[in-house]
Amino acid sequence: MKLVVGLGNPGKDYASTRHNTGFLAVDAFAKREGALFKARREFHGEIAEVVFAEKKILLLKPDTFMNRSGEAVRAAVTFWHLLPADVLVIYDDADLPFGSVRSRAEGSAGGHNGMASVIETLGTSAIPRIRMGIGRPPHEDMPLEDWVLGRWSKEEEAGLTDMLAQTLQTLENVLKETP
Repeated sequence: MKLVVGLGNPGKDYASTRHNTGFLAVDAFAKREGALFKARREFHGEIAEVVFAEKKILLLKPDTFMNRSGEAVRAAVTFWHLLPADVLVIYDDADLPFGSVRSRAEGSAGGHNGMASVIETLGTSAIPRIRMGIGRPPHEDMPLEDWVLGRWSKEEEAGLTDMLAQTLQTLENVLKETP
């Protein structure tokens, strides 16, 4: 069994922000696989289940807000007796150019508070992840927080479909390659 966690912030105020790319990715995967998310209070979020590559895959969207994402991940990991290597986290990365997608098996949070919460809560940085590039603010005087919590520009919206397709392909590859 694998747990795929899309990081984001709950609520419609955040739905179309750059910081919610993780939610977009797991929503797209669930939709394609015909799964529906259900609120599960005990997991501090919404859960959907799919079978992909002959594996049961749990999809999780924490409702704890980004900085406390680790609480939801810990609840699911504890309940299903998963190892950190069984978790795959998808999130936005301002250090990657818009539209780029990268995966890695472990590493630091790179300044991402949601990933930092997951690493701290699970007690290891050996957590697989997929990072979706949102780029940096266009102006140096714009705070990064305002950028990530900002809405997509028209140009970004046009490229979002391609980034999501690349993310889903990366997700499929990772899920097929891991036991």
